[in-house]
Amino acid sequence: MTEQHLHYIWKNRLFDALLFGEEQVRVLKVGRQNICDGPDFEMARVVFGGLEWCGAVEIHLRASDWVKHGHDKDPRYDSVVLHIVMEADVEVTNTKGEVLPTALIQISPTLIHRLKDMDITSDALRCTPEMAEVPEVKWHNILDRLTVDRLRGKIMALEQRTDDGSYHTLFYHTLMRYLGAHANNDAMALVAQHLPYIYLKKHANDLIPLEAMLIGQASLISDHPRDDYEARLRDEYLFYAKKFELRPVPQGIFRKLRIRPYSYPARRLAIAASLMKQEGDIMTAVSTLDFATLEALLASSPSEYWCRHYDFGHASTRLMGGVGASTVRSLLINAIIPTAYHYHTAQGHRSKALEAIEWLTTLAAEENHIVRLFARHGVIARHASDTQALIHLYNNCCTQGLCLSCPIAPEIFRALRQGEK
Repeated sequence: MTEQHLHYIWKNRLFDALLFGEEQVRVLKVGRQNICDGPDFEMARVVFGGLEWCGAVEIHLRASDWVKHGHDKDPRYDSVVLHIVMEADVEVTNTKGEVLPTALIQISPTLIHRLKDMDITSDALRCTPEMAEVPEVKWHNILDRLTVDRLRGKIMALEQRTDDGSYHTLFYHTLMRYLGAHANNDAMALVAQHLPYIYLKKHANDLIPLEAMLIGQASLISDHPRDDYEARLRDEYLFYAKKFELRPVPQGIFRKLRIRPYSYPARRLAIAASLMKQEGDIMTAVSTLDFATLEALLASSPSEYWCRHYDFGHASTRLMGGVGASTVRSLLINAIIPTAYHYHTAQGHRSKALEAIEWLTTLAAEENHIVRLFARHGVIARHASDTQALIHLYNNCCTQGLCLSCPIAPEIFRALRQGEK
């Protein structure tokens, strides 16, 4: 039995029971598996001890592996709310000296036996090498349909998570998530959930309240300010926190290790504040599909302080601007185009909604592990529209084991049948 097996069992809810003492832990959400440094799963939601906990989950074969791996001295693991093990051989603590809640995972012996004989790597595609037999034109037609499905899915998911499913809210939430420099996407999205769009809209003409609310809700403003600017934002945040009854996200959910200075969390949130201040101009460009203006607005610089600092009290040796070209492209793909599609669909402008989708075909293909996985098996993305479709296919069919629901499956069977003739 390996930790990889335990990750697979947790991710797919294959365990028989999870016990905190004699209490059954209720798992509301297993969280998102972390492929970078840090806890195994983030944003998990579990109920035990009469409370609902939201945070990271770390999984080991034995509790003593926590100390063996040095997690007791690593502040990145202070966000762990539950330590899941097969054997609770010792009591462990985090860097603050707090005893970590530990739960025993119970698994069927039959399942353990079967897993040892299986390759459960997440990079496995069950339809290889048969997928290579599907004609290229068929792939292209299916990917075009899946791109639209992904856009609609993003909009529907947002409408379920928020009271306001407007295109303004869609832009705000997607902007926040995809400004996260990948490692902090989930943390940025959580800040957006803790700070309703309407509060930012009330102060859209002033950067100071916008920065204060966004950075403050991220728990990134210290009680002991490191410079005058942080002190000013702290005073502003405390005012708005009381006025709007704001509750910040838990401390420690943002990563800084191996993050380049210009992508530090507080600075990215300041860039978000700057873009929200320009939301009126952005929405005007969305309504007219002025793509050149949108690209320029997304690349604009934050406030003067954040052009010279990457964190509070930490000046940069060089002047820094806004986000780079790759992040602008990501924001166009994941925030602007879904917003434009939603806006023009709601307005009944079908031709403009289709034009927004067509813009994806002018943007270069994204680089990520899903796109590379399909490329290894002969499915090459031509542009961003294809990569969005492949991400949708992988997340909704491949990882769920829903092979017979996959739109490629009938084409694979047809190709196999044709080969037998």
